[in-house]
Amino acid sequence: MSKDRFYSIALAIDVLLLLMMGITAIYSTTYAVANNHFLSHQIAWVILGGAMTTLLAVIPLEFLSRVSKYILIAIGVVLAYLALANIGSLMAERFLHVKIAGAFPFAQVRNGACRWLTFAGITIQPAEFAKFALILFLSSYYGTRDSKAIASAYEGFWVPAGASAVILCLILAGRSFSNTLVTGLVVGILMYLAGVRYRWLLFVLLCGLVFGAAVILATPFRRQRILNYLQRDKESVELVNSGPKVDNYQQDRSRSAIGSGGVTGYGIAKGRLKHKSIPESRTDFIFAVIGEEAGFLGMMAGILLYLVFMLLCSLIAQQCRDRQGMLICLTIGFYLPLQAMLNLGVVSGLLPVTGVTAPLVSYGGSSILSVMFCIGLVFNICHRNAQMNEKGEVPPVRDTFPLLLHQSPEK
Repeated sequence: MSKDRFYSIALAIDVLLLLMMGITAIYSTTYAVANNHFLSHQIAWVILGGAMTTLLAVIPLEFLSRVSKYILIAIGVVLAYLALANIGSLMAERFLHVKIAGAFPFAQVRNGACRWLTFAGITIQPAEFAKFALILFLSSYYGTRDSKAIASAYEGFWVPAGASAVILCLILAGRSFSNTLVTGLVVGILMYLAGVRYRWLLFVLLCGLVFGAAVILATPFRRQRILNYLQRDKESVELVNSGPKVDNYQQDRSRSAIGSGGVTGYGIAKGRLKHKSIPESRTDFIFAVIGEEAGFLGMMAGILLYLVFMLLCSLIAQQCRDRQGMLICLTIGFYLPLQAMLNLGVVSGLLPVTGVTAPLVSYGGSSILSVMFCIGLVFNICHRNAQMNEKGEVPPVRDTFPLLLHQSPEK
């Protein structure tokens, strides 16, 4: 068996194990209050995601590269529509004291934010698919340019950064700060791997920090989250004994559930705090349920699966013949575990509360589909590598990806 086929099989097993972990946790946390409603929906999304992964794995990468800009434009148009719905609704309520929810068909408002589209009974969150679109577009963009062009200011930075900034602003205008954060990290990772000059990356980082801080300070509930996070230990006892309306209630209950699970946990479907004590237990705080029922060992198993995913994507990247394939594999290999670590940081109380889900584990159709789209790209490249190996071609890793040799395009 060739390396490429072995990596492909190992990656499929790793992804299936993460999906099974998520399905088991979703069943455990929802069956008592909703029977199989959420379980059946999640399984349906997983099956659809598997079909789309298979489709993306066999479509020629050259075709996907050609249509990548149109995919990004389509995502941008949908995000602009939702941003307009959010801004229009907010302005009408603030200055005219009226609600205009019906003025934007297909747009759905939840918790005061319009981030979802509903059509024929199916609800999706378009911001989740922005990561896939940007990875495909930016990898195609940088994959067709030499190191000199990538090191230039205009072609290597301002053009791709401008396109990315438009998408990020539209996501933020749709009142999805957590998705903006994760998508911005994905863009930064890909630009770094592509070889963009360090001074431009530092500029992006500083702008992101300043802009993010301004958004937090300008939004009362986000500002309050940070203040609550800084005082979490001081008020921990009061918050645990209070109702769910008290700030930090989620994190304190989450930490209590993880702590009570011990090393091995209470066992599947035997958790005590999951149903009412942990809000959003099937989505953002799914690992609190895993920690309570599977214990420390169960959470470590999840972390290990994410790390294996990163390792396999890196190994597949080393077999690539071109920069585009390497950028796709490495960016996705870093993106999924990074988002998982952010989710675990929130669940364990190490980070402030955000809406970051655990990839492949948390409940949600848009999250599952967007991640499976990305994984489909990795399988596509792995299959492509295997075909080239059968022809006896040697992967020119040193010629196509200088960063693997710790070289900078600036030299």
